[in-house]
Amino acid sequence: MTSIQELEHSAAIMMAPPNAVTQQQRQSAEQVFLNFRRSKSPYLACRQILEQSKNDYLLFQAASTIKEAILREWTILEKADVESLRSFLLTFVTHKQGVQKYVKEQVLQVVAVICKRSIVENSHIIQESLLKDVTQLMTSNNRGMQILGCMILRALLNEFAFHTRSSDIGLSWEFHIQCKKSFEVQALRQIFMLVVQAMQQFLVTELNLLSVQDTSALVHLTSLAEQILSWDFSKFGHRKNLVSGEAAAVILFRPGTSWRELIFDPALVSLFCKLQLTMQANDEICHHCGQCLIQLASLSGEVFQDTLSQTQYLSNFVEGFLQISKSLEMNGQAALCLGSIVNRLLCVFPIYAITALPIETLRLFGESMTDLTCSFLQAVAKEEELNTEDTSYIEAVEQFLEGWASLLEQSGLFPKGIFSDSATKILNCYVQCHLAAPDGLRGTFSYQIDNGIHLDEICDLDSDDRELFVDQLCTIGSFGRLIPEHALNLLTKLLESRADQFEKYLSTIQYSTGPLPSGFPGMDNLYEDLHWLLLISGYFLADDSNGEKPLIPKEIISYSSSLESHVDVQATFQCLCSLRNQGNADSIQDSSRVDPVVRLVSVIFRLANLEKQALGSGLSELLSPQVGRSIVWCLRHWAKSYLLPDEKDYDKLSVSLMSVFGTCTDGGKWTLGFLLDKVRTNLSGWSAESQIVEDAALLLLSLVDSKNRAEVAISFDSLWLLAQEHMSKTSVLHELPPEVLRYLTQALVLAGSVGDDTAARKKYLDQLLQTLQSHFLGICHQPDFTKLSQKEPVRSQMQCLLESFRGAALAANRHSANTLFNYLLPVLSNCVPLVNVYQNCPEVVVLVFELFVDVVDSQIAYIEEHELPRLYEVCLGLVQTYGKCNLGKISEDSLEEEEQLNDLLLLIKLLSSLLSKDNLDFGSGEDQKVTPSDLAFYGLHVIIPLMSPEVLEFPILCTEFFKLTTYVCEMYPEKMSVLPEELFKSLMASLEVGLTNYGADVTKMSLEALSSLATYCFDETQKNVRVPIHEVLQHFLKTLFDMLLLKSFDMDLLQPAAEAFLALICCHQMYYTELVRSLLAQQTDQVLGQRLLDAFNQLTPSNMKLSLDRLNKMQFRKSLDLFLRSVKGFLCVK
Repeated sequence: MTSIQELEHSAAIMMAPPNAVTQQQRQSAEQVFLNFRRSKSPYLACRQILEQSKNDYLLFQAASTIKEAILREWTILEKADVESLRSFLLTFVTHKQGVQKYVKEQVLQVVAVICKRSIVENSHIIQESLLKDVTQLMTSNNRGMQILGCMILRALLNEFAFHTRSSDIGLSWEFHIQCKKSFEVQALRQIFMLVVQAMQQFLVTELNLLSVQDTSALVHLTSLAEQILSWDFSKFGHRKNLVSGEAAAVILFRPGTSWRELIFDPALVSLFCKLQLTMQANDEICHHCGQCLIQLASLSGEVFQDTLSQTQYLSNFVEGFLQISKSLEMNGQAALCLGSIVNRLLCVFPIYAITALPIETLRLFGESMTDLTCSFLQAVAKEEELNTEDTSYIEAVEQFLEGWASLLEQSGLFPKGIFSDSATKILNCYVQCHLAAPDGLRGTFSYQIDNGIHLDEICDLDSDDRELFVDQLCTIGSFGRLIPEHALNLLTKLLESRADQFEKYLSTIQYSTGPLPSGFPGMDNLYEDLHWLLLISGYFLADDSNGEKPLIPKEIISYSSSLESHVDVQATFQCLCSLRNQGNADSIQDSSRVDPVVRLVSVIFRLANLEKQALGSGLSELLSPQVGRSIVWCLRHWAKSYLLPDEKDYDKLSVSLMSVFGTCTDGGKWTLGFLLDKVRTNLSGWSAESQIVEDAALLLLSLVDSKNRAEVAISFDSLWLLAQEHMSKTSVLHELPPEVLRYLTQALVLAGSVGDDTAARKKYLDQLLQTLQSHFLGICHQPDFTKLSQKEPVRSQMQCLLESFRGAALAANRHSANTLFNYLLPVLSNCVPLVNVYQNCPEVVVLVFELFVDVVDSQIAYIEEHELPRLYEVCLGLVQTYGKCNLGKISEDSLEEEEQLNDLLLLIKLLSSLLSKDNLDFGSGEDQKVTPSDLAFYGLHVIIPLMSPEVLEFPILCTEFFKLTTYVCEMYPEKMSVLPEELFKSLMASLEVGLTNYGADVTKMSLEALSSLATYCFDETQKNVRVPIHEVLQHFLKTLFDMLLLKSFDMDLLQPAAEAFLALICCHQMYYTELVRSLLAQQTDQVLGQRLLDAFNQLTPSNMKLSLDRLNKMQFRKSLDLFLRSVKGFLCVK
């Protein structure tokens, strides 16, 4: 055994600076410690080190050596020796002076491991003895002993929690989980009570006068309380990953029924509230107390016996919340804490528990939430203006608004009008925080130039407020719809006043005789005001549809309907069309008879018209691009719900809204014409602003994406003028970004595809598409095209044309598909050589692939069957050309961004799309020169050599690749036998790595592919036909056997895994039996061995029917589920 002096010398070398010792000396020192830790029964030597040495590194190594030895030699140790060792270790940490914290923590971890390991023999004596010792420490008046008790408890909590901080002790996962469950039942509540009792002692002292050691003890106690309240209870854990120790990102507090008396005691919440208030000066204690309150706000599960208990607990908690919300000194941390508490209360507790609160409690809670929301909104406005980096207030606001949103979704369950005052205050405050003085607060927090607002910041389109703050704006819109009368009056008044300022500004400029001014006082603030008022108005008028059909909100319909007796439809229509201020003297008599909803919309239209006039006068440089975007976005967002709506979608309708914006109305037709004119003006007047023209093109697309609107749109000259300008080579539209031309073409083709006149429809599409096709073919067929192609003007034209063809492809429907295909097929054929010509210009190659993908995805369902071979042939040509151009081209050094592999990703998507179309008859390819299977396998021949481990690290690319391999295995298992040997080996190797390396989705696809191959193999074997893949599947049986039984397994994959496992067993029954026998032979514990044998007999009994019919698959899946839950725990070790 190495002497203490030698060990201390080696420790000194290990801790020495790199330049003080040689590499050989360090390696020798490392070997000394490795040998020491492997030594047999080192307990006496370690005790001597802990007693005599003062070298912290050596002390740490001694503790680590005891831990490893005691686990290694547990079965030969006497219980008395173990207890003696535990007692010595506790004595060491309680009596030895000057020991570093990390050494104490390591020693205490050994104590915790001893406690946990003793449970194998069903002995809780050590745990009970340890808790008894800790109780004495925690209840003593010695703060040092209390801190030590806290450290022991933390070591126990870490060890029994079964996560990454628990030790690897060489026992089954089942044992770890059973230990955790046992600890939860027998010790966790007791420990929490100890902690709470120790914390309550501090309430009788003057907390502001705590000593350093007192404060340290309270930090330890509150940290322990937080850890316990964040405990992931076994009943709710380990569902997805069977016997996995991974913890969820957000854990609710869900204790068992035995915790009721402790948790429901009002004094518990009160304790943390009082500590939170009195210890505000200590950030660490305040943070831990806040986290405890957040966890208590998430209380759920079986601890509640009924709704009444939920409401009583919630009521008590709200009282505590009201106490701290009034008295807490606000800062970012406190705000975020309160926001998180409110969020948990409102999102975790069921709505019926909240509605059952006493009306006064509910009122006070709502008022407090309202005051805090407004206060934090103002704090956010101040932070943004002063450019502070702290984001706590904005996070707090988001937490509050998310909580409010869950309430507003169920507002009908609460007493009518209970949230009206809150909605009014929060809407007013939100608007004020985003407006400049005097109506708002912006610019009042600093004295920078121009109130801290600068035009270059306002016009910066890199950060899009409507995307960054979409959740906020949606909730504010919901608040507005609770109080529609106030919201409409407020927003209309504010927008009208700014529209007046905007009009005055434009008039001043327009009638000015001198040069255009470089600036104008207050315009920067005006533009920022307009931007935010448009966003708020847009989200008030209409919800964010999120994939659902956009509808007029029912609150808007209800309010508008309630005014029918006071509203004059004709005056309302005139208000919309007049495009002028309805509050001036000429209009005052009519404004009271105008529907308030239409009046707000009319102000937005007025702003759009003023901007249109300014653009027409060449004043674009004096306008705000950001406001330009907001206007077009607001028009599009509104139009999707209000313009020519389908009345069948509504139970209740507003006469005024339907009369002004409805189908077959003058107002609806006028509005659509106005919006079309606005699109044309924006596309020409804002042509240098890519994001604005993109928004304008999207507005146009929304005006023709429904039959109702498209049929009206085609009656306007402005649409036909757009089409003519698009076809003209000299038009300003050709200066637009390529992606904008895609949306524009898509809209024009969609518009031309409606109507019942087939001849007129075809004539229009012929005119539009023939022009684009001729332009494209003319460029491609130039004699010196290869040389000219690399010049910027030619490359730019090519990109614009390819994007335009993409738009045409995306517009396909059953009326236009065949006409479109006839024009697009020659384009596709001529695109194939472009892959070679532009192989060093990825942006063009990517556009070629995107065009192919768009054509297949949007048109293949409509293409006539006899046309399909032509499509397959051109796709095959594309794959062949790509393969020649990219052989060896992708290197590890070039893989910095996923975008660099877009062409490969699109090729995979193209092949998958060709294979996944349900309407294709894949068995009718006998007369075809090229079939989908030819495409698939040739594509894999090109793709697989490019799919290196580095390439597969990109998630989207990885998923699409395995999707393709799964399609191939499912559709063409019979062709595996005739594949080239290298391709077959590569495909099988891909499936093998897919089973384990790239996440659950890829594993599922790989299992499905294996299942298809094994099913085909078994079916052929039943016919006495032996197929070459039979032998390969034997290897996969072993892989899946180990994966299911011996490794971590995601139980969400049970169904595909069971189907693949059963199919592989059917193919290789004898080899499966060998695997079972081998695993049984490895079991040294006779009881566990018998348990495993019984489980296998249940899973695959001797009389098991070898069949892959649906009933047998279902039965096997259930059996495998029971089997894994029975044996997986003791087969896996941590």
